[in-house]
Amino acid sequence: MSGGCILLFFVWTIIGPMVLASSPTKINLSARFSPPSLSHIGGTDNLGRDVFARVTLGCRVAVKVSMGAVVFSSILGSMFGLISGYFRGRIDAVLMRIMDVFFAIPSVILAIALVAFMGNSLTNVIIAIGIVYVPQVARVVRGATLRVREEDYVLAAKAIGGSDFHIIFKHVLRNTLPIVVSISTLYLGGAILYEATLSYLGMGVPIAALSWGRILNDARNYINTAPHTVFVAGGAIIFVVLNLNLLGDQLRDILDPKLRGSK
Repeated sequence: MSGGCILLFFVWTIIGPMVLASSPTKINLSARFSPPSLSHIGGTDNLGRDVFARVTLGCRVAVKVSMGAVVFSSILGSMFGLISGYFRGRIDAVLMRIMDVFFAIPSVILAIALVAFMGNSLTNVIIAIGIVYVPQVARVVRGATLRVREEDYVLAAKAIGGSDFHIIFKHVLRNTLPIVVSISTLYLGGAILYEATLSYLGMGVPIAALSWGRILNDARNYINTAPHTVFVAGGAIIFVVLNLNLLGDQLRDILDPKLRGSK
């Protein structure tokens, strides 16, 4: 069910802006705060712009930021986790202490600080959110690597003279990849929330790239007089994040038979 909902979301992200009759940027002051109707499914905002069309256009920002941040954190976090878990010793101690420093900073504060330092462009927002998740991915991959490196097939590869590089990428990475896939799905929802939070605070993507958080920021003063301006964007965030989390749980059960058997 959740997989179908997410598939529907991605399909709508692609075709939605092309099939909508209303423009997300067209201003019509005579139609300010119009309630939901057949001509405007989500009603209109304080400038008479179609709220549903604006939320639909914001889907693209949500997808770009969440996918980009998760890919960035998965690659970098997996690299740190593999190196730390496989070689252990001083390398493990140094890398994990660095990860602990990032863990010590509240995630939202860290994301805000990074964007403030780098500037609020789409690329910088992706990098900032990705850095927030790097320590989490590294910790998970390190734990899986510590377990996999003691398996018989890894010990056999070492015994016949296999190089560390070959063992890590052929044996260890292959067996930790399912875990990375499952947690990455969970992080997609979190990345959408982080991006919405940054944009709501005015530190997210540029104004030209319409974001759900920016839509909520624009509508916050009208929640009592025109609640539909808030509920459409808020509902989209809840729908997507909830289904991504459910999908992540399902993938984790499928990719980790031991966990599925313990339930």
